Amino acid sequence: LRDMRHGAVMLGYYGYGNRGDDALLGAVLKDLTELSETFSPVVLSHNPQKTGEAYGVVSIDRFNILKIKKAMKNAKILIAGGGSLIQDITSTKSIMYYLYIIQLAKRMGLKVMLYANGIGPVNKSRNRKKVSKVLNSVDGITLRDRESGRLLKELGVTKPKIEVTADPVFSLNDFDTESAKKILCGHNVNGKYICVSVRNFADTDTNFVRSFSKMIDYICTRYDFIPVFLPMQYEKDKAISLEVIKNMNKKGVFVD
Repeated sequence: LRDMRHGAVMLGYYGYGNRGDDALLGAVLKDLTELSETFSPVVLSHNPQKTGEAYGVVSIDRFNILKIKKAMKNAKILIAGGGSLIQDITSTKSIMYYLYIIQLAKRMGLKVMLYANGIGPVNKSRNRKKVSKVLNSVDGITLRDRESGRLLKELGVTKPKIEVTADPVFSLNDFDTESAKKILCGHNVNGKYICVSVRNFADTDTNFVRSFSKMIDYICTRYDFIPVFLPMQYEKDKAISLEVIKNMNKKGVFVD
């Protein structure tokens, strides 16, 4: 807390239009501001202007190393999270970026905390060794699930204090139910429904689409639900959502 009050840099998958990660940013900012009113971080973002306007924070380009170093000179702590930052299912480039920023912070004398992270999967041998080396240098790790804790142990991360807590998004409570109702009405959703979010990863194939469609069909038929597909990141989730809907017997609703 003391280090947080004297300047913090926040690292995450921010500014990409991903509703989940942006909600996480809002949750972490709310929680830490409640702990310390003077908390005013510099947030690394893919879209600094949008992030700054949306959350009332100072935000800089996550790939501008000169600006990041300047921000770190005036900070005492790097807060990485939440979300699943340390994983290579997206790409090796992604995991290397996060590990590099953590290393940079340590070299510049900052404390580093992984804040309610999900860890993994980390499949490549080289990446697993790098994760072990870098995360053993951080000062504290909190995780959102026990499986992440087991993976860190498997990778040989033993030096920092590690605690399993919860996903920060559970602390969000300023949602607008009336707007949600309008969206549902606009898509003719009347009655019981479930929300479905599906992502097209590199290893997604037709077997996955077929099995997933069958599962949603089964749930919705058995319990009389309307399946409502919500894209967390529109450009990445739209195609796979529509593919699943096409393979279902039950009529699915895609919230455009």
